[in-house]
Amino acid sequence: MTTTITLSADEYQALLAEQQRLANQLRLMTVERDLLKERVDAFLRRLFAAKSEARANPARLSATCS
Repeated sequence: MTTTITLSADEYQALLAEQQRLANQLRLMTVERDLLKERVDAFLRRLFAAKSEARANPARLSATCS
């Protein structure tokens, strides 16, 4: 079943402009999402990274444990 829709030139241009606006908004949201993902990854690395104190001087750690 085929449906025919008739648009004026102005309506068609308005649809094209809306499509372009939505494409731009999607592009912006994608960039923002990617930047937020990078920030979350950086926070997770900081949170779960090996602590510098434990890596600094292993001899000191063994001396305090005995």
